[in-house]
Amino acid sequence: MNKQTSVVNISHTHSPSDPSGSRHYHLVPRISDVAQSKGAAHFLLEGDLVDALFIRRSDVLLVTFDNLGTVGKYEHSRPWLASVAEAAGVSNLGMIARQKDWYRNEDTPRLIRSLRDTGFFGEFKHIIFCGASMGGYAALTYSALLPGSVVLAFSAQSSLARELVPFEGRYRYDARKWDWHLLPFRDAAEAIPHASRVYLIYDPFVAEDRAHASRLTGENVVQLHAPHMGHRAIRYLKAFGMLPWIVQEVVQDQFDRREFARRLRMRRQNIDWQRKVLAEAESRGHKRLAISATERLALDYPESGFARRHLKRLRKGQS
Repeated sequence: MNKQTSVVNISHTHSPSDPSGSRHYHLVPRISDVAQSKGAAHFLLEGDLVDALFIRRSDVLLVTFDNLGTVGKYEHSRPWLASVAEAAGVSNLGMIARQKDWYRNEDTPRLIRSLRDTGFFGEFKHIIFCGASMGGYAALTYSALLPGSVVLAFSAQSSLARELVPFEGRYRYDARKWDWHLLPFRDAAEAIPHASRVYLIYDPFVAEDRAHASRLTGENVVQLHAPHMGHRAIRYLKAFGMLPWIVQEVVQDQFDRREFARRLRMRRQNIDWQRKVLAEAESRGHKRLAISATERLALDYPESGFARRHLKRLRKGQS
């Protein structure tokens, strides 16, 4: 496999089959010897269960991990958040999963260690591990292999080991299917002390995500709330155009919590978010609060047919 061309594309063209707008990558040379990674402009280092795909742009490196929704989703493999890394002008090392095993395999730490030991990571002055949900768990956990790294995790699990997280009931199959006992790196909480800074973004109204976040604490941890966005909060952040800004702020080590809160206010204009908040208010029996909030929405956004229709339904149910 010496210097064979992979199917991955670096041509800066958008694929119509990729709804995320991320760019595909091709003409990346496969390498079979990890020593070839040093100084390389780009490479694909293949493993049995995880591939490492690298694109060099600067001396800042974004290490990304797939989530359950992106594993095998596209025809051509490419790093998660590839377009965001490109927009930020940073290098990108994508740890691309071949199966939805939560990176509970020997391949992931082996690939990271081999790159570390050959000096690859030493070429970068700033390294950020990033992921969402399953990928957030992996980013947190494996950042311990590079002490001093920064972690950016969205709606991250700390573990699926039942004795560690008895409150987690959403991924019962994954907790049974994959090894959460014998293999190391099973608890992301153990990695926290090794990071220089950890940014956790999650919805505090999702009980499980809040419970995981409560296990991921320390003086180096910055917890950022994305209220009423659910476990897939990153989708809202992307829809609001906030995702590139968040990554850029972390890359430049100048994250502004007040600016994050200010930008997050635009969620109030999103109909899906409005529906989610009002449905939650009703489910908790806060009908008066739901009516008051809907009245405010109808006043602030008179063009919103949703607010008017919802208000009419609530008032009818009250009579």
